[in-house]
Amino acid sequence: MSSRCVTEGCTNFSGADGQCNACRRGERPDPEKRKREEEGLKQHLEDQKARKDAKKEKHRNAVQPCTQCGKSEKLSVTSRGLDNNYWTLPSGKEGAGYMPSFPALGDSDGLSIVLCVHCGMIEGFNSDRLREIIAQEEANEDNDADDDNDDDDDDN
Repeated sequence: MSSRCVTEGCTNFSGADGQCNACRRGERPDPEKRKREEEGLKQHLEDQKARKDAKKEKHRNAVQPCTQCGKSEKLSVTSRGLDNNYWTLPSGKEGAGYMPSFPALGDSDGLSIVLCVHCGMIEGFNSDRLREIIAQEEANEDNDADDDNDDDDDDN
């Protein structure tokens, strides 16, 4: 059963000999210690919040305005599926595993987009470049399918 320290003025919990560790070391009870510790903790939490707020403000100031509407509020979405990604190309061909690098949409590790919350523009999106990548991927898919068919012919 826990009990309080036997030293006069001390409110700490005691050990088996009736004294707390501080009194055993010869430290005198300090009734203002808890108040100072609480004030220190409160100041630390306020400082921590101020640092977080400053970091957020710095981020807001660093965000480039949208090229379409000029607003600076953007949503970043990242989903790292690594080799657990799935996609369907416009031709209907499906892929799984590491994703091709689609400009402004993601890379081999998964989806990563920055979206303007006002107009819906995806930052860095270039439809011409995306069509080029899709055409390359569809050509790669065709070559992979041809390679698979060649293997089947050799087995017969």
